[in-house]
Amino acid sequence: VVELNGKVEEPGKENIHNNAFYAKEKLLQSELQAMSDCSPLAAWHWI
Repeated sequence: VVELNGKVEEPGKENIHNNAFYAKEKLLQSELQAMSDCSPLAAWHWI
């Protein structure tokens, strides 16, 4: 299973309007790796 986390891009030349974001992938090898605290502010998605 791959976990996708929505991340906010840092302000700078590539983000002049400060509204950019991207998805960071994390490959989960086991159920133990998939455990995490619930966060209503996180943009998690699993594929």
